[in-house]
Amino acid sequence: MGRYAQSLVDMLAFGTAFVLYSLYLSGEYKFSALQYIRSSASSGMLIYAILYVIFYQFKLGYASSVYFLKETREAIGILLYFVFLDVIFSVLFIGRDARLYDLILSWAIVIGTLVLFRILYRQILVALGVRRPVVIYGTSANAVAVTKTLLTDRFMLIKIIGYVAPDKKQLSAEVLNQLATRRVMQVEEFFARENREKLANATVYIALDDNRGNLGPLVDRISENFDGCVVVPNLRGVPADYSHIHHVMGRDFIFIHLSVARTVFVRAMKRSLDVILAAAALIVFAPLLIIVAALIWSGDGAPIIYSQERIGRGIKPFKFYKFRSMVNNADTILAEWGEKNPDLYQAYVENNFKLAKDPRVTGVGAWIRRSSIDELPQLFNVLRGDMSIVGPRPILEREIDAYEGNLALYGRMRPGITGLWQVSGRSSTSFFDRATYDEWYVRNWSIWLDIVILFKTVRVVLMRNGAH
Repeated sequence: MGRYAQSLVDMLAFGTAFVLYSLYLSGEYKFSALQYIRSSASSGMLIYAILYVIFYQFKLGYASSVYFLKETREAIGILLYFVFLDVIFSVLFIGRDARLYDLILSWAIVIGTLVLFRILYRQILVALGVRRPVVIYGTSANAVAVTKTLLTDRFMLIKIIGYVAPDKKQLSAEVLNQLATRRVMQVEEFFARENREKLANATVYIALDDNRGNLGPLVDRISENFDGCVVVPNLRGVPADYSHIHHVMGRDFIFIHLSVARTVFVRAMKRSLDVILAAAALIVFAPLLIIVAALIWSGDGAPIIYSQERIGRGIKPFKFYKFRSMVNNADTILAEWGEKNPDLYQAYVENNFKLAKDPRVTGVGAWIRRSSIDELPQLFNVLRGDMSIVGPRPILEREIDAYEGNLALYGRMRPGITGLWQVSGRSSTSFFDRATYDEWYVRNWSIWLDIVILFKTVRVVLMRNGAH
């Protein structure tokens, strides 16, 4: 993977968008695409493409190993600045003759094409098996957490090839089982000349539980012998998204400024989008809602909608709606099944009260669960203000204790129809994982994050990942 390959892909995306827009204009206004290519507007688009690559390189750097969604957000952010400048320029210097609709359409094509090309480029690299070698310096809890994080996003193109144990004490079997590889090196082995030559192109992630010591000598030594060095301090619980790091010249301190999206305007925007999307979805899915209701009714009659008390915003209860997917005497069947299968019942309790093969689920119920159609009545919860489209999963009263000291954090937001947990494994994860995802979402939520989760939800539902 070349250092500037991504910049070439971005330029290719601009070129493709330019051709698509030229073809649109030739059909809309009856002049040839060649005429447009020769016009001043085409020159402006070329200038914007060059400026974009320069700005992106300056702000983020094409050679950096960055979370793919952050890369995409930064790219779209730069393009939106250009859209604003282009609109202002057109209004001031072209005046009433400026076709703002066409101008905005051209930029919409550019943004869509750029995102699509970036996804395709990463898909190609994944298919070709291109990976950046990574060594993690550390073998305790923080190193395990960093491992899971790096392996979550395959578009980061990471291959963990080993770990360095900063002390010589024996690692527990539990830690070894959670690490991506069992190759663990001692510090002397890691810095040995033969090993440095083999791993010279690797990036080293320093992931220690305790960063209070002086990391300077270690960072210097790693930087001298390896391709890159990344320090991962243990900051679990600190809002990370939209935060900014600053430093003071001549000092080794860094200051993390937390600037999470909590303004009244952003909250009002989230609520407005909830109402608009819920109303639109109810209109679009109205025929499906009627068909599902008819199928449930023809199976074993009423009720069609299953309601249950859940805990929502402000730790207040509300009525939570779903299509009924179980038989009417579900509780009796569960009690009888639990008596006959005590071990499986215990696993059911530990697995967030989920069963891969639940004996209570009807034939129609199994289908609407796999496809998540049973969740559609929650759109009415959204319109009522009980829920949001995206948010933490609504909890039951019996689950309150599992949230321990973070219940107040959960209660800050409306629970969501979908959320970070649903796109990160759903029923294949533990309740602890679910609570962790919910906590992270509440601390870091933004409109951009909601959009990303919605797109991921579509993919998860189509692939039917983790649905029980």
